[in-house]
Amino acid sequence: MDITKLKPGTSVVTSSGDVVELLEVLGGGLSARVRFSDPTSSSPAAKGSESEIGCDDIMTLAGERFVGPI
Repeated sequence: MDITKLKPGTSVVTSSGDVVELLEVLGGGLSARVRFSDPTSSSPAAKGSESEIGCDDIMTLAGERFVGPI
């Protein structure tokens, strides 16, 4: 997904189904710093924890119907 136009605070869904808040786009859009706001029960991340994830791990905007990778 092209994340370069997303603003900090945008909620997105990862490939594993976690809902995360975008904090910062890194590396010209290659990755992002995120905060987990609604991790799945199988996620190793805790709610409120922060991590860096690759742009390919971001599937869609939270609240949007997922129809495939963007």
